[in-house]
Amino acid sequence: MVEVYYGKPGVFILSEMLKNLKVTVYPEDIVKTFPDPSFGIGAQITIYRATQVLLYDGNQKTVYRTWKKTVSEFLEEKQIEIGDKDIVKPSLETPLSNDIEIKITRVSETNLVEKVYLDFKTTIKEDKNLEKGKSYVAQVGQKGVKEKIFKVRRENGKEIKRVLVKERIIQKPKEQIIVYGTKIVSFGEGYATWYDWVSGPKAAHKSLPLGTKVRVVNTQNGKSTVVTIVDRGPFKGAIIDLSKEAFAEIGNLGAGKIWVRLEKAE
Repeated sequence: MVEVYYGKPGVFILSEMLKNLKVTVYPEDIVKTFPDPSFGIGAQITIYRATQVLLYDGNQKTVYRTWKKTVSEFLEEKQIEIGDKDIVKPSLETPLSNDIEIKITRVSETNLVEKVYLDFKTTIKEDKNLEKGKSYVAQVGQKGVKEKIFKVRRENGKEIKRVLVKERIIQKPKEQIIVYGTKIVSFGEGYATWYDWVSGPKAAHKSLPLGTKVRVVNTQNGKSTVVTIVDRGPFKGAIIDLSKEAFAEIGNLGAGKIWVRLEKAE
């Protein structure tokens, strides 16, 4: 591009002429004058403008000026390196024109390693020698670890694509084993009677500590109830004296007594 201006007489320096004309000259531009401004008689100023290039390199925009002819020559001149996977538009062979926009997409492909934790399973085992209601952890569970390797493609720093290329188990999960007791602690069998000195899930027993919880099972119908020992008795040959309400849960009040089995309640 060629621009022609005329400097006024009485000015002896080119820079002053350009200032008066409000004309900006860039380092890459070529300026010719005739006659020489130092004569002070005015001068014709001819400016040969270098090609202006707008370069978008990744996320950065820069304005350049050059006398090179193609995109490839321009990039080489400005020492702008292009990676093997980088994308340049327009192509390297494209001729330069004023205000051309060159876009470089910076492409990187890297391997990304991620760890995934695997849940362990819990196994329940029964122990007939352990009292019912009690349990313990025989083996503490431990999570496993799986490694996943992804190929990640980024363009201008932004992730565009992720592909799983490999995965492997680094550590297998370790199962957790919990043991539950099934052993029933029996306090014996005998007749259960009822009395109305107490109410609710309560009972009397000759020797069990007060506060003991007892499951009373009617051996005839399988019904059961849980009571708390709060009193002493019975004293007429029965094994336990139940409250009226507790007795009614497992038998007929009219029977007066029923054969029961006493078990330690959980």
